[in-house]
Amino acid sequence: MDATATPPPQLARQDFYARTLPAVAQRFEGYDVDMGEMFLSLAMAYDTITSHFGRRLGRYGLTFPAFNVLMIVNSPSYRETGCPMSQIGELLLVSKANVTGLVDSLQRKSFVKRCDADYDRRVKLVRLTAKGATLLGRVLPGHLAEVSRILGTVSKQDRIKLRDLLRKLQAGLEHAMEADDAQTTR
Repeated sequence: MDATATPPPQLARQDFYARTLPAVAQRFEGYDVDMGEMFLSLAMAYDTITSHFGRRLGRYGLTFPAFNVLMIVNSPSYRETGCPMSQIGELLLVSKANVTGLVDSLQRKSFVKRCDADYDRRVKLVRLTAKGATLLGRVLPGHLAEVSRILGTVSKQDRIKLRDLLRKLQAGLEHAMEADDAQTTR
């Protein structure tokens, strides 16, 4: 019988990886299924968070990265002075690849404005406009309530434990990236 005569299985993501990781471990000596499960759990949690909040923010004409930019320029650190474009790239919770495009989009919608920095004419500062502040005033209460609703399913003790573990993982990732960068420059 031809293999194409039988339709392939329709597997839920969890089922697919539950089947796949042990098979990978059989083929690659030293592969740790627990590490694979941890990696996939992190990736799936990130994907779920960005999808869920992306849909919610989309109701306001925002993407998750655009919302992040608005939150940065609205922070107490930058609300009065504006935030340098380079700093936005450093602080983004998502890819830094297109800070200019994000700010351009927000500026076209009149949510932010660019200003020259008095202290250095090469520096462009991004400031929240009144329209951007009004939008955040509408978005933030529901956003923060949703974050609390979702994370409230995990005990405070477990949230602290998870935060600490994620910080440890992040430090390990940063160390690995620095080592890769050092290798590249040799």
